[in-house]
Amino acid sequence: MINLTEEEKKYILKNRISRIEKDGLVYFIKPNENGEFIELVCKILADKVGINCVNYEPIEINDYLYYISEDINNNSNYVPASVVCFDSDSLYDTWISLEDLPKEEKRLEKLQNYHVFIDGLSPQEIQTIMNKLTRIFIFDLFILNCDRHDDNWGLTFKKRKEIPSVFEDVIILDNETSFNVYGTALKNSFLDEKIDHFGFNHSILELNLQNLDNFLKTSSPEFVDMFKEMFEILTPGLVIETFNQIEKQYGVVIKEKHKYIDLYLENYNMMNDLVSSRGLA
Repeated sequence: MINLTEEEKKYILKNRISRIEKDGLVYFIKPNENGEFIELVCKILADKVGINCVNYEPIEINDYLYYISEDINNNSNYVPASVVCFDSDSLYDTWISLEDLPKEEKRLEKLQNYHVFIDGLSPQEIQTIMNKLTRIFIFDLFILNCDRHDDNWGLTFKKRKEIPSVFEDVIILDNETSFNVYGTALKNSFLDEKIDHFGFNHSILELNLQNLDNFLKTSSPEFVDMFKEMFEILTPGLVIETFNQIEKQYGVVIKEKHKYIDLYLENYNMMNDLVSSRGLA
């Protein structure tokens, strides 16, 4: 944890979202909107299933809660998905847009603004990205993340001057709207456009389940196995343990913890029923 000066604290309080430079590194600070530490929960769970996620730490300034994280660009060149891909929340569209990248001169030029110089991505790199993005899609079904738009995930490239730039990894950020019933944002296809028209109710869990069912029906065996692997890891017991760990480590009380856990348990049990009915248990 970095030590902030009084001037830096005043700057953060004045600016809702801010960046500061300290000891040659850039840090990103944003409010912990609801004080529930969901970013920390999602980071721990993402690590458990091999998903690269920005590492957030909580800080308190004059009774206001914030998250602080190292800027991704400290160690890599980060490109938001919105720059690399079409404006879509469909896995299929993302795949097509990655394959079409060599034909898109404007997108290739935009990449240079992020210090990434490529003429396109190799088939192997695209396959790696899609495998990782599919893992993120499945992860969001578990944690009920409703905000995985194309500025909340992206690609990192090695921070070198060599050309072409070397692809490194897929990374996710801004997971604070997880553990909710507004429906997941990233879709396997165009399945649930109607998801946005539902309110805060149980129907969203059912739509989430439809999204999963469609994925299991249409995916290759390797992706079905990926889901089964994550189902075995992301148990309600692990989620309870993670919430408790954060409360103990940071000396905080997550006021809505039981609501989040109950929601996760209901979603997980519905998944379990689906898996059993499809003979995948």
